[in-house]
Amino acid sequence: MSTPIVTCDAKKKAPSRRLFCIRPVAAGAYSRRMAAGPFFLNGFSLRLAALAGGFFAVLSGAADADPGPGDAAFGLPPLAVESAATEGQVALGKKLFFDARLSEGRQMACATCHVPAEGFSQTDRARPDGNDGRPLRRNAPTLLNVAWHGPFFHDGRSATLEAQALVPMTEPREFGAPSLDAVVARVSGLEDYRGRFEAAFGRSVSAETLGAALAAYERSLVAADSPFDRWFFGKDEDALPPAAVRGFRLFRGKAECAACHRIGATSAPFTDGKFHDTGIAWRNAQKAVPDEIDRGREEATGRAFDRYRIKTPSLRNVALMAPYMHDGSVKTLGEAVRFYADGGVPHKTLSPLIGPIDLSNKEIADLVAFLKSLTSPHAAALGRVKP
Repeated sequence: MSTPIVTCDAKKKAPSRRLFCIRPVAAGAYSRRMAAGPFFLNGFSLRLAALAGGFFAVLSGAADADPGPGDAAFGLPPLAVESAATEGQVALGKKLFFDARLSEGRQMACATCHVPAEGFSQTDRARPDGNDGRPLRRNAPTLLNVAWHGPFFHDGRSATLEAQALVPMTEPREFGAPSLDAVVARVSGLEDYRGRFEAAFGRSVSAETLGAALAAYERSLVAADSPFDRWFFGKDEDALPPAAVRGFRLFRGKAECAACHRIGATSAPFTDGKFHDTGIAWRNAQKAVPDEIDRGREEATGRAFDRYRIKTPSLRNVALMAPYMHDGSVKTLGEAVRFYADGGVPHKTLSPLIGPIDLSNKEIADLVAFLKSLTSPHAAALGRVKP
């Protein structure tokens, strides 16, 4: 098997095989906390975590395991299970993420739709183009903090990141492979992958190890520790400007945004992890031909109850993610706030949590200021990553 990440015990000044979390806390100073996944790499903390079930399971462990300001995970809730992914597995996943040779036409990679410099989303169009040049059905969701986003896809069709990573490979308009076996055979024949899977996983390339490698890299894309986190959880009164503070009060009060975008006492996922009908999928269905109707969550569950329901996205780094909604139909944050203030798209199955709210232009501006305060300073470093 591949070797765990080797770190240094700051007290003993000697290498350790135990997986410690090492994160910068001040210039020239480091703190450590025992964990199964986080490690220090390329100047920022990477929290490698596997999502295995609900969003809000509490991870058992020592109290000093909680991240603090300066840690990329500060403000995020604990995960159900922490991953023991190794540095080699993350590096292999990164290589696969940028490799267009995995697709049939050798023109699409994961990074084609999830562009690092665009918040691991795509901001220059409403929906990514498929391999035929036509837009796909849905907006590309961000991969920042994706370990906290499950279940995955806008309709929640994949329970794990490992499963999610494999889906685009056989989608006809994405990677377009006839089967996962075909992708495995292609990777097996590439000289620059020879020995890489054996070194990282102790076994050769397979659908399982492909998914595991990509998931390991995606879990490393951690970007919290925002000005809001430092103000609300870190008690730094100077971290937010007055407009953002007013926006926060509206967010949890009059605007009732926190009903779906949750904020806890010690951490904030900014999502309820559920699926809601905002009216957008319903509206689009009224003008779509039958084969192009997006039925939302129903496509994953087969239940009519779930028709047009879309997963609540986290609002972390939302200012980096325009355009908005699962179809990319809303161009700006201000327009997104106004959409909800106007009550979404009224129809029979509209979520009861959505209804008109009397917000002035100033209040909308304050809410936007608050949403901008959710941008992580770590996102920029992640966005500069190169293949």
